[in-house]
Amino acid sequence: MPVTWIDIADSAVKIGLGGIIGGIATVLVGHQKNKHEVSLGHRSAEREKQKELRANRRRLVEAAATSIDSFFRLHERLAMQAGGSAATVQKFKSENNELSPEKVKELRQRFITLCGDDYFDGYHSARTQIAMLKLASATEAADALTVACRTAVNYRDLLTSNGANFIPTVDQAKQSRREFRQKREVFEDTLSNYYAQL
Repeated sequence: MPVTWIDIADSAVKIGLGGIIGGIATVLVGHQKNKHEVSLGHRSAEREKQKELRANRRRLVEAAATSIDSFFRLHERLAMQAGGSAATVQKFKSENNELSPEKVKELRQRFITLCGDDYFDGYHSARTQIAMLKLASATEAADALTVACRTAVNYRDLLTSNGANFIPTVDQAKQSRREFRQKREVFEDTLSNYYAQL
């Protein structure tokens, strides 16, 4: 059978259509693959961004906890000294002994010296950490820290602003320490729960 131009045209059309169909399929598959790879890249970049954000938050929380702890220890020392002075006064009174003005001054000086610049600096350092905790999105911990700092400073104010001869009673000292410890525990629990979720 001789090859006619219709046979040649028919073969050319079949080959051409096959090539066109193959080319379109290649383009479509390539486009879908590219779209998938771009999507994976975005997801991977988002995961890395979230991982870095969590690491930064952890660093902020760790730095804040360290700074706050030094103020809390300083306040505990102040409360212990005030409580010790209160216990001494109670002991003297229970033995019907009169405290001399010099002895009152000495007992008061034990805790008043702790209310100076170091306490002031520690308090302001702890207050600064409230903003750091808020930056780390630990707002509940920041609120709990605000309450704990306010409780500490209120006791310090009680000790320093009630006259030159003021020494708290044993009950006042115990109540203030108990209240501060409760506020501190709330803060520490809130902060550790937040940290565990990071």
